Amino acid sequence: MLADEPTGNLDQATGQSILALIEQLHQAGATIVVITHDHATAARMPRRVELLDGRIVADTGAGTGRDRHARPQAARLSLADLARLSTVGLRTRKLRAGLSALGIAIGVAAIGRRARPSASSQAGLLAQITRLGTNLLTVRNGERSHRRHR
Repeated sequence: MLADEPTGNLDQATGQSILALIEQLHQAGATIVVITHDHATAARMPRRVELLDGRIVADTGAGTGRDRHARPQAARLSLADLARLSTVGLRTRKLRAGLSALGIAIGVAAIGRRARPSASSQAGLLAQITRLGTNLLTVRNGERSHRRHR
């Protein structure tokens, strides 16, 4: 799992619950990479790799003697963990979630409105086609007109 600034923009209590969940997942065998600028968050992680200008300047896990070829058993998130993770953003950023939902609703409505003509537009189009007569409308597949319209 990749957690980029998992406590960023969260209140203290929510941030602590996210870190506790990350620790639980790690104890269950999940590999978790946490990227953070917060030294307190980094201090809670069992291994820390510090980068400066794109280079590794510190690695607390180097030379630990762990068997790097041993694969831990994959951990699966429980349904309760998935539900808790998915609602964190909704609970902590209510305005953002509301505005996102509003934007999606407007977009879906606009596409639905654009996809089909209104009843009056459809009636007008059918009336024009009827006035032209069916023998005046010719459709040919793959032919291009050689005349240019000015």
